[in-house]
Amino acid sequence: MSLNKEIERLINGGAFDKAAQAVESLQDKADALYYKALLAFKRDDFDTAVQLAEQLTAEKETDARGHALLGQALGLKAQHAGAVKGAMLLPKVKKAFSRALELDENNTAALEGLFMVCLFAPSMAGGDEGKAREIMVKTQNIHPARAALMEGIWHSKKQESDKARQAFARAAEAADSDPEVLLRSARFFLEQGALEEAGNAVSRFVNAVPEGAHALELQADLSRARKEWDNAVRQYESLLSERNGYLPARLKLAVCLKEKGDAAAARQHLQSVLDQAGKSPIAGRARELMKSL
Repeated sequence: MSLNKEIERLINGGAFDKAAQAVESLQDKADALYYKALLAFKRDDFDTAVQLAEQLTAEKETDARGHALLGQALGLKAQHAGAVKGAMLLPKVKKAFSRALELDENNTAALEGLFMVCLFAPSMAGGDEGKAREIMVKTQNIHPARAALMEGIWHSKKQESDKARQAFARAAEAADSDPEVLLRSARFFLEQGALEEAGNAVSRFVNAVPEGAHALELQADLSRARKEWDNAVRQYESLLSERNGYLPARLKLAVCLKEKGDAAAARQHLQSVLDQAGKSPIAGRARELMKSL
């Protein structure tokens, strides 16, 4: 297995620290910049991801993956920036995805990113449901699992829950070569309370990428959804032993401890979240849960 493939395998599994160590051994500067930007993006450090992706595209303007990643990072930065600032970033998001597709018309990250802009942005900022459908149809010929994922997102937006579940099921079924599709399908089914489909997607993801934080988190989330509180607590604790600063897992651990009746331990973890979360949305959720104890 090449070093690039090994880094991608580690990132897909959520083993970000190991991936970062492997990146230091890369000889190609563009590859190193890309994976550093991707790791920042996966860690929700969107400012750093934007900075590194901009550096990559400035030094190697023809790198389609760099433009696609820049669009993804700018897009999520826009989501967290508030309505006005977010709207100001959308033209840059669309420009980055469009440039990526000029360089590589089959770049699935750019296709999906542009699909999301067209589907969710207001029309004055580039929203166009007709264009979103065109992208979805085009992707079917390139990557059927990603196209099914787009279809699931489309139906979710339309609040067509049965059609969304069917589309995500097709995405998971076609996702043997794409662990991220399995990951996102599993998360969708967990959010919907579709535990049989979630269990199948979680099992297939763990078989595909057995090591890393994502497998641990999905297994813990499934136990929590099944109200298997003891299993969930052990699994979240195992996850936090690998990623101690991962606040969503600590918040979910507190929920499980509350359900087990261990309010004192739940408060301890919630306070840890509050001490680290600053003004992020997760802090608000932690405060609400603290009030209920």
